[in-house]
Amino acid sequence: MAEAGKTKRWHPVEGANFTGLKVRNSLVSNDDTAEDALLPFVVTSPGTVKWYICGPTVYAPSHLGHARAYLTFDIIRGILEEYFGFNVTYAMNVTDIDDKIIQRARENFLYDRWTAQHKTLSDAARKDLLIAATADAAAKAEKIKTKVAEGADEAMIGLIKKQEAEATGLIAAVQSADGASYADVVDKARGALSNWLDKKLKESGEVLKNEIFEALPRKFEKQFFEDMQALGVKPPSVLTRVSEYMPDIVDYVKKIIDNGFAYASNGSVYFDTAKFNARHKYRKLCPPAQSDSKADAALLAEGEGALAAAQTDKKTDNDFALWKRSKVGEPSWESPWGNGRPGWHIECSVMASAVFGENMDIHSGGIDLRFPHHDNEMAQAEAYYQNHQWVNYWFHAGHLHIDGLKMSKSLKNFVTIRKAIDPETGTTTPRALRILFLLNAWDKPLNFSEGQLKQANAIEMQFSKFFQNMKVELRDESANRPKRWSEGSGEQELWQFLHAMQGEIHEDMQNNFRTQPIMTKLQELVKRTNMYIVKAKAHSHPQGYILAQVAAYITRIFKAFGLVGRVGDDWLIEAGSATASKGIGFGSDEGASSKEAVLGPVLDILAKFRAQVRDEAVKGKQSMLLDLCDSARALLLQQGIQLEDRDKKASFKFLSASEKRAIDKEAEQKVLQAKKAKVAKAAKAAKATTAASKDAIPPEMLFKQPADSFSEYNDKGFPTKLADGTVIAKSAAKKLAKQLKAHTKKHKKWLKKQGNATA
Repeated sequence: MAEAGKTKRWHPVEGANFTGLKVRNSLVSNDDTAEDALLPFVVTSPGTVKWYICGPTVYAPSHLGHARAYLTFDIIRGILEEYFGFNVTYAMNVTDIDDKIIQRARENFLYDRWTAQHKTLSDAARKDLLIAATADAAAKAEKIKTKVAEGADEAMIGLIKKQEAEATGLIAAVQSADGASYADVVDKARGALSNWLDKKLKESGEVLKNEIFEALPRKFEKQFFEDMQALGVKPPSVLTRVSEYMPDIVDYVKKIIDNGFAYASNGSVYFDTAKFNARHKYRKLCPPAQSDSKADAALLAEGEGALAAAQTDKKTDNDFALWKRSKVGEPSWESPWGNGRPGWHIECSVMASAVFGENMDIHSGGIDLRFPHHDNEMAQAEAYYQNHQWVNYWFHAGHLHIDGLKMSKSLKNFVTIRKAIDPETGTTTPRALRILFLLNAWDKPLNFSEGQLKQANAIEMQFSKFFQNMKVELRDESANRPKRWSEGSGEQELWQFLHAMQGEIHEDMQNNFRTQPIMTKLQELVKRTNMYIVKAKAHSHPQGYILAQVAAYITRIFKAFGLVGRVGDDWLIEAGSATASKGIGFGSDEGASSKEAVLGPVLDILAKFRAQVRDEAVKGKQSMLLDLCDSARALLLQQGIQLEDRDKKASFKFLSASEKRAIDKEAEQKVLQAKKAKVAKAAKAAKATTAASKDAIPPEMLFKQPADSFSEYNDKGFPTKLADGTVIAKSAAKKLAKQLKAHTKKHKKWLKKQGNATA
């Protein structure tokens, strides 16, 4: 591109490949919500989208923050592929060499090696544990002083004090440990022990093999893709790993130096931001004028990593590492500048360039990557290719918050993907989680809360029931015999509403993938269709082809959103056939399409047979046959198949996992309520029995039971003295007389119930 364009943040893409789609591009606007801030989406190759997404840094389990980014962009990818018809090449990297990975892998190795050497509570083992625990407690105490001096808030200081107390408690645990508690103490001391061993390693100068740093990222890479599969995220077209691109990285850094935008210093190589900014534009995504300098400094330091070299190696604080000289306990690779390893930002520049070269359509990631990672990544590539626009459109997913707060382990609101969607203990399902994301703008903050989850779960259930009802209606022979529209049956109104919704939804799709209003419009379409069915049945029967069009359209949108598996649209309506609804809706569990195709005809016969037996049983009042029908229904329900009697016709539904859980839970509640009712009834009966038993006592015997309350009575059985011989006071006698009068009335009623005419 022309040198004159170096000061521009974004250059409109040349060509006639405009799709009508407009998108938010972080190169132009980060916060503006006005429609005029959206840019026409123009691709460089007709019908093709070249897209690179920053993948995971694999050193720990994937959490909901990862889900926010990868589910969000899976939805947009699906819209581009399934709705707009683009061929998307979706490249993702795996960062398997990084400061956090190196630190965690080294500590794991040192801890495992120490525990292998100290399997019993020897004097040497206890000594090491005490030194490690004492050092940890001292470090926490020093951290408290630092935070107080910095004016940190009380919550932060309180958290560190809690950590200090735990460290002090560890010292006591080590001192009192015996052979039986040794394994537990070592496990509790893992963090403190690993830190101390790490410090010892650096002092010793021991060289570790690169292989030591491979097991940890391989483990969590596997877990990450398992989590993505569980969420229904489509695999990338191309997958790259940093460890596989080391020669490419060295060559890339060489060329940036040759182009005059980097310099070597003390075995490391740094990007020269001042020289780059003189000929290009640095920080196009997050210009300094739009950010906080103090916050920027912290982000830059974090981007350099905890294991970064001394700041004195760099010309300015803004310069960042392309190649880091390896220190003790770090993996290393050969380079012209000495043994070292790549900086974080250069990794993505190299891997994305290896796939797409000097230009791509989309680059995406979480909003937290905008600066410094993406700004630096872009600067490196533009310095390498000496152009002014390596990426045409930058997409950044909004932050995810848990109940309004940023997710963090210290706040105890850190949620892993596996925990969130666990079938037994999780708070949501993969489909409901995707719906929750669809209910929020992809480029704005998203609040993961109980209220949002309930809404998403309810919407999942609403559409699931709708699709099941459509399948039932389309299996009905009468629905698949077209007839002339009749006045007031609602066919024309439904067609008009469907066409109107299709037009509005298309505009929403073109307007920066506005999924939230689309979900609302689809809910209204479901509502109108259900109303039409009721109205049509009052005249004759619903038109099958109208229902099929509505269901197929919603299914098409849901395929684009990833709510429905992409199994093709080759369904065919056959009158009264179980295959009439093939390809519509969510389907049931894994293997749903084959299960429905094979079992559908059989279940149709079974449902009709049960209905006939039930009808005959009702006529003849054969309770045993009715019980057998209910039993068959219950057994099928256990298998996720629900038999229904609709409009005097038998039918069936395949239940999704979430629907079956809801029905099972409802059944459990009914059983519990029945048990409670039974207990309450028994208590009531017992109370009534007790009351009746008391009412049977003759009035003259009322105060003689129990016998130890009074010592003397008059001739009518009324007490005159208490058990200790004291004469009963007038006020007390008055109360006893009132009690006797009330009992006499109850006794008379009791006698009447017994048939005693003299009562």
